[in-house]
Amino acid sequence: MDLDPEDVFKDDEDDPDNESFQQSESSKEYVVYLVDASPKMFSTSCPGQDQEESHFRVAISCIAESLKTMIISRSYDEVAICFFNTKEKKNLQDLSGVFVFNVPEREHLDMPTARLIKEFDGIEESFMKEIGSQYGIVPGSRENSLYNALWAAQALLRKGSAKTADKRILLFTNEDDPFGSLHGAAKADMTRTTLQRAKDAQDLGISIELLPLSHPDEEFNVSAFYADLLGLDGEEVAQFMPSAGQKLEDMKDQLRKRMFTKRVVRRIEFHITNELSIGLNTYALFRPALPGAITWLDSVTNRPLKIERSLICEDTGALIEEPPKRFQSYRNDYVKFSVDEISEMKRISPGKLHLLGFKPLSCLKDYHNLRPSTFVYPSDQEVVGSKCIFIALHRSMLRHKRFAVAFHGSVSHPQLVALVAQIFPDTEDDAPEADEEQIQKAAALIKRIDVKDFSVCQFANPALQRHYAVLQALALEEDDIPETVDETLPDEEGLARSTVLKAVEAFKLSVYGEHYDVESDHLDKEKVGDASRKRKAEDAAKLSANYDWGNLADNGQLKDLTVAALKTYLNAHNLPVTGKKEALISRILTHMGKLIDSKSNFSDLYIVTNGTVSVNPSGPMCGNIQNVTFPFWGGDRAESCGHPELELTCQAGGVPQISIKSVNYLVIEININIQAFTVARTDYLNNLCPQKLANTTLDFALLDYAWNLENVTLYYDCPKISNQSSGFPSQFNCSNNGTGRVLNYYMLASAFGNLSAESKGGLGNCRSNVIVPAFYTAAQSIVTNPTPDTVILPLRNGFGLKWDANIASKCQKCEGSGGRCGYNKTSSGFTCYCPDHTDSSTCNLPGTNGMSLKIKLIIGFGVAGAAVLVVCLMVFTIRHKKQNVILMNFQKGRKKNSERIEAFIMKYGSDLAPKRYSFSDIKKITKSFKDKLGEGGFGTVFKGKLSDGRLVAVKVLSESNGDGEEFINEVASISRTSHVNVVAFLGFCYEGSMRALIYEFMQNGSLDKFICHQGSTDDDQTHNLLEPKTLFEIAIGIGRGLEYLHRGCNTRILHLDIKPHNILLDENFCPKISDFGLAKLCERKESILSMISARGTIGYIAPELFCRNFGGVSYKSDVYSYGMMVLEMVGAKENVHVAGSITNEMNFPLWVYEHLQQETYFNNNLQGITAEEEEITKKMIAVSLWCIQTNPSDRPSMTKVLEMLQGSLQSVPIPPRPFLFSPPRSSKPNSSSAISIFASSITMNVSEYE
Repeated sequence: MDLDPEDVFKDDEDDPDNESFQQSESSKEYVVYLVDASPKMFSTSCPGQDQEESHFRVAISCIAESLKTMIISRSYDEVAICFFNTKEKKNLQDLSGVFVFNVPEREHLDMPTARLIKEFDGIEESFMKEIGSQYGIVPGSRENSLYNALWAAQALLRKGSAKTADKRILLFTNEDDPFGSLHGAAKADMTRTTLQRAKDAQDLGISIELLPLSHPDEEFNVSAFYADLLGLDGEEVAQFMPSAGQKLEDMKDQLRKRMFTKRVVRRIEFHITNELSIGLNTYALFRPALPGAITWLDSVTNRPLKIERSLICEDTGALIEEPPKRFQSYRNDYVKFSVDEISEMKRISPGKLHLLGFKPLSCLKDYHNLRPSTFVYPSDQEVVGSKCIFIALHRSMLRHKRFAVAFHGSVSHPQLVALVAQIFPDTEDDAPEADEEQIQKAAALIKRIDVKDFSVCQFANPALQRHYAVLQALALEEDDIPETVDETLPDEEGLARSTVLKAVEAFKLSVYGEHYDVESDHLDKEKVGDASRKRKAEDAAKLSANYDWGNLADNGQLKDLTVAALKTYLNAHNLPVTGKKEALISRILTHMGKLIDSKSNFSDLYIVTNGTVSVNPSGPMCGNIQNVTFPFWGGDRAESCGHPELELTCQAGGVPQISIKSVNYLVIEININIQAFTVARTDYLNNLCPQKLANTTLDFALLDYAWNLENVTLYYDCPKISNQSSGFPSQFNCSNNGTGRVLNYYMLASAFGNLSAESKGGLGNCRSNVIVPAFYTAAQSIVTNPTPDTVILPLRNGFGLKWDANIASKCQKCEGSGGRCGYNKTSSGFTCYCPDHTDSSTCNLPGTNGMSLKIKLIIGFGVAGAAVLVVCLMVFTIRHKKQNVILMNFQKGRKKNSERIEAFIMKYGSDLAPKRYSFSDIKKITKSFKDKLGEGGFGTVFKGKLSDGRLVAVKVLSESNGDGEEFINEVASISRTSHVNVVAFLGFCYEGSMRALIYEFMQNGSLDKFICHQGSTDDDQTHNLLEPKTLFEIAIGIGRGLEYLHRGCNTRILHLDIKPHNILLDENFCPKISDFGLAKLCERKESILSMISARGTIGYIAPELFCRNFGGVSYKSDVYSYGMMVLEMVGAKENVHVAGSITNEMNFPLWVYEHLQQETYFNNNLQGITAEEEEITKKMIAVSLWCIQTNPSDRPSMTKVLEMLQGSLQSVPIPPRPFLFSPPRSSKPNSSSAISIFASSITMNVSEYE
């Protein structure tokens, strides 16, 4: 039975949506207890005593007591317990000597619970058996366990559930110099790295506190090491008292006092009379048990769902993004109130305690509707003398058995509060005791301030009275709200009686003394505070002078500084130092007068009112960037109006900027028509030596390089390198590292291949290098005049970027249907804002569809029904036969091959990220191999679904497929990859003779379905053909995937079977390279790969795979296959058959080369396409001809191929004339027959070569 169905008695502070509840959430604290577990900690702390305890036991007991305190007062805090100098290790970073006790992997920190305390309290008994102790830092050891512990603690503090919580590390140790056993450079290096780790933690807002332990005859010397780690100097070191950790009770007391201030729920002022007030801190032993959070799970995948609250207009169904307004219905009108207005109406009085009087304790027994107790204790922090007054009143109330009745005006509703004296107050140990005179004077005051005939029934509810008064004024259409009498307010006239005033003065005199001046005491404290602030400001000003703040602000480099460095400026100018890094930067820029509100320089594109969308034709405006629309947003233009990663900000002087992958760029030009824009890196606008070195990186799913670009490479901190004849590498200097001792060089990336081996080796020994793109024509100026002044010019001119063509296509369709383009963060996808609703693609205006939905459904269901009948008959007849065949293959196995593959899995199992599945799992995933997708030379592919709902393709290798080499190749190769253009490998199965590989499912199948083949009819192919632009993007994607495989850090992967059949396309036609059955792994330093046998697909395989005369097998073999595939994509290979005059003996590359020079060929074969598509086709053919050069050394790398494809047609040079390599076919077989087979097979259909 619900006793309170309408939540009449519900406290607003228990509501998760309430402001006070959210405040308690934001005041969370994360604590990591970092306990030294070296053997020294297990020695007895007080030798010779009857009860000997180790320092380890002292630390364990203290932490347990601290956790108990948290349960009582701060149950919402989160904790982690971590040991260091341990034999065993357990942490996410896999750091040696660190054992995390209570935080499982990939979960949040623990709440302080009884279960945790019970488990932890018995840790000492099992510690040596399960975890073990060891000296972490010993001579000759490279492991720094203290450094590892700080690293692990810092990582743990990032796992908390709230971002605004306070973060603390409490360090327990009895070793004052952890590096005392080391000497020389080893000690200096470990000390430096550990102090830097501690400084990094402090820069992130993590406080490190030391709780030292020591023997009575041994002093803990803080100056030996920990003073530097904690940042103590001068007087602070002298004030640090380590002796408190000598005994268990002292240690507990020290920890309790450190946690004492954190027990404060809130601070409040207790207003006794107009002449007398004290400050109180409050905390609660019992807190209301809030309902547990509900976790919504997906019904299919069983994964947690993210819940977001959205408001939808009832009339139109449109999503409302503005904050809601609350209203009171009156007749036919809505009287609207904002959230702030309602909060203000509920705020009856300031949140203070006002004394109404004192009454006997017996008055409390008749009232059962009391809330759980909240405890208070005095604080001199706000009001001087609060402790003395509080103790005197406390003793008097205990002696005379009285309690105080007070009124508390909260943000929700006023409350009557009974202040009952606690017999044993849990306050600070140094709280002063009240003498007899003070207690008597307090008793006299208590007698004077009395509440006659006290009963809670006499006190009205002023909040309810005010509510009814407002409704009455609305109903009667009155302008004035009648006054209400609040009977809970103190009796001001009664408290002003002379007898009460005399009692107050006598009490104050007994507490403060005759010559005590409260105001002067406040002034003295303020003077001390001012002097301290002034000294800190002077110190900060010295540190702040080390930075050129104006230059850093102008170049947007403030974000590169640490938080500690930013605070030096704020402290030097007496500015607040609280908040996140972004807030500190904003405060500095505002103080310097360099921050211009970006909102004032942008105009919004959409105005959503009552669920409808109206359009403002002008988009963002900043400087020379005018009227730009989707996909950009920024300022007043809402984030939903553009892609989240394309935010334009307007800097000082109307300078538009954009941030891509944490690098700031100046936006020079935006061209919506061609979906491209020009940017320049802000850190290289005025100098070549920014403080933070970062390469130019893009999210290729959204952006890509446009136009003809050249990379400028800057090398920093290099050895001496001599100039080549080309003038590269050229030297430049940085003002921050001098001009004599540190050498820096720059050069064009394309000129690197012309350098000598000595110069290449020298550049390889540079400390770091940065690649900055530039326009090709601008970068060529560096070649003619290589000086530091000329190299910065192309960097200022910037380079071109283009955004995803799919986004542009969707936006074009949306605007064509009458909508406006936007982005939905909830669905992480494109959104079309329509006049009366939103849609994921178009507005679907009437008349835009040629066929009604009803007709489409009839046709669809009719065709589907017929198909189902046919399929059911076929499945019924062959299902059991197919299952029996698969089961028979499973039962067969070859012991030798089995042992070979198992050995491979055992050796590299830890490096294979994908999961290993059993045969029963494969059957379940594929539903007993029901849905067959295709079949190839290496096996059969079935469609399946994982337990989490993801669709997959399961490739079951045929048993006749050799000795398992293909299986090993594919697992070893693709398990090392992770790229958007390489198919994702999800798992494998090896059980008996069953070998299966699991990949992500590609909706559109393989590329060969979308390109022409000889013998295909127009009806077969027309509906599948793709536009030249789409084919070009697919070719670029395949090239990027191959480039990724070839440029591996340690191991490069050669695919050796690139063809359309092995290129899969997802729903967005993004290409992904698959089928690594023939792949080979080789070290990067190995340029040539030894091959015993050559296998591949006729028509795509490189000539060197058949004949050694053409060179060794290398990554250039994949380049050849890529070129042949691209030629087939553009239809060039099919034209060989159409022409009919090309014999099988003619070299295909030569044929393409000759026809590339004949303009009539293109006029006859590239008809019906636009000029842009014609240029794309010609460029693909020209680049492909470079790729299929007979000599592997003449072929470009995939990096160069991509550069040529992304450049202009004019920038692609005509490749050299290929030489014929297939001799005339003889009647007798000879040693070169393999070459003839290769040459003649170019005009054949695509087939597998076995």
